[in-house]
Amino acid sequence: MGSETEFNKVFTRQELSDYLRGIADYIARKSSERFEVDLADFKEVKLSIKSYDNQFEFKMKVKSQSRASITDKTKKEKYASLKKRMKSEFEMIIDIINNNVLPLEKVMNKFLMDSEKMMTYPDKGGKERFDEYRQACDTMKTAFEKKDLNELKDACKRVQSVRKACHKIYK
Repeated sequence: MGSETEFNKVFTRQELSDYLRGIADYIARKSSERFEVDLADFKEVKLSIKSYDNQFEFKMKVKSQSRASITDKTKKEKYASLKKRMKSEFEMIIDIINNNVLPLEKVMNKFLMDSEKMMTYPDKGGKERFDEYRQACDTMKTAFEKKDLNELKDACKRVQSVRKACHKIYK
């Protein structure tokens, strides 16, 4: 019995090209690279890419041959995967605002949602900094909603400062 799953993400130009190369290499050699969607048992893959300045909205739909090949969405995401994605999202936001442009709302919302999700893993350390981190993220969200680039840059510096302080202790 087949199944279908979908993956959506916003990439920079370089990230997108690297990701697409990874998919091609996986299909060619069944490499050990892991993707958000299991490609091991695919029957059909559909890709969609939309360009927005230097950001690309990427969508991938995968129909698989068997239900077992689809990642179980009810399982809690691995902390390392979440943190890796958050790092990439935050770096993208910083790159974009350093070019004096506001990031896409999808990118900002994804990072903020992932930040909230991260704080549901209190056993991973950093719990004592969650209030400070949440306040920094709220300031970041407010600045973005006001479309105030300078305030957003300051808010991102605050998020980075709290992040570094926490990682200094727990990494």
